[in-house]
Amino acid sequence: MKLDDILNLWAEDSTLDKNDLSEESVRAIKLHSKYYIIYSHENLRLAKLLEDVNKLYFLKYEYYLGDLDKETLDERGWKQFQKKILKSDIDRYIRGDDEVIALNLRIALQKEKVTTLKDIIKSIGNLSFTIGNILNWRKFQEAAY
Repeated sequence: MKLDDILNLWAEDSTLDKNDLSEESVRAIKLHSKYYIIYSHENLRLAKLLEDVNKLYFLKYEYYLGDLDKETLDERGWKQFQKKILKSDIDRYIRGDDEVIALNLRIALQKEKVTTLKDIIKSIGNLSFTIGNILNWRKFQEAAY
């Protein structure tokens, strides 16, 4: 799911019908379930991406050392790395590698999705307090008249 899709979905779901607060209390439970399912899927995608970057790092390390076999190079569509570099410089080459950068950007986006979903779930958890505050405010206003 795209981040914009999550945000648009939450923009729709986050509206509160102040005239039917009992229904809103029930809806909060459903919303929690809905967003927790999305959160679980997105969190698993993040875990997969983190493992993918570890594997890519290992392959790029071997690549820049010049130790990758032809089969792996062909499988990945890479050409044999021609330069000889110091082991101490390999990390710098890996951090600057376009594939590693692209995967790290995907990880950053996935982390943002997971964080957003955590915040949405917290907001849903606080909904009962919000409803309670609205009810208390109404009681206060009625008592003032």
